[in-house]
Amino acid sequence: MSNRTLGERIKAHRTALGMSQEKLAQSLGVTAQAVSKWEHDQSCPDISILPILADRFGITLDELLGRTESKEICRPATEEKKKTAANWTWNWSAGRSGMIFALYIILLGALMGVNNFFDLGLSWWDHIWTLGLAFMGIFSLRTGSVIFGVVMALGGTGLLLSKYGLFSIQLSWNVVLPALVFLWGLSLLVEIFIKKKSLVDIRVAPGKHVIEEREFSCVDGWVNCDFSKGQYREAVCTELLRGGEINTSFGSFTLDFSACAAAAGDCSLEIDNNFGTLTLLFPKHLQVRIDETDSDFSAERIEGEPAELIRGTVILRVDNSFGTLNIRYID
Repeated sequence: MSNRTLGERIKAHRTALGMSQEKLAQSLGVTAQAVSKWEHDQSCPDISILPILADRFGITLDELLGRTESKEICRPATEEKKKTAANWTWNWSAGRSGMIFALYIILLGALMGVNNFFDLGLSWWDHIWTLGLAFMGIFSLRTGSVIFGVVMALGGTGLLLSKYGLFSIQLSWNVVLPALVFLWGLSLLVEIFIKKKSLVDIRVAPGKHVIEEREFSCVDGWVNCDFSKGQYREAVCTELLRGGEINTSFGSFTLDFSACAAAAGDCSLEIDNNFGTLTLLFPKHLQVRIDETDSDFSAERIEGEPAELIRGTVILRVDNSFGTLNIRYID
């Protein structure tokens, strides 16, 4: 952006934040005509306004004036910091997968020990495939395959209990395998049907949509989101984010907060995600912090990092059960 004029840089940063000339002028105490003249290089902002203008855009004064040398000097440290964040995210994800596998091994050893101690006569193969089926279902839930994961987890658990005589069902592998393939195909058909239903949009009020089991609204910076059974994406269009509630279950959902120019001082989002994948997209001038979390067989991932100069902090209070929460910083 250094090869642009000052007016072109002002216009580019203003449009990136989704601000009108009137809004920017109002925040600076000038007229919209003055902003228009700046952007067309017919005049320049007063020198006392330049620091305020840079602060409004969440950038440094050097960036506003097109001086990129200082930014280049700091680049190695910034890149190293980003590499560290990426490695932390990857290790966290790998740790969750490893924890599921470790629990499988621990439970497998414990059940085989119980079988040998009480001489129940079950083979090691009975333990491996039934318990493995249940844990494959749990892992599928974690990666977003909700319906298939539930079928696998419940089926594996039921078969394991039947082997111990705690559940009145006796099935052989020759019966279980075709049944699983049939249920897998049925779950894929159901998910396709759900996605087709999500295309039906009913507008009930300005800024508010209802699609069967979908509700979304953003009024005066307060977000209210309730998504279930489907694949939805919604943009939060407000300059000042104040807070709200997000409830999601059984599906894949994305909320885009990139249009939010700033966050209130006490901004917090209450998140309740069950058996689903929720992705939150935040601009880099907003810092996201997970303050409270209650997670069972779930994963939270953070991709990227906020800018050095932020324009607010969003606190997340998360209740995540058998789901995945992705937090992603975007430009």
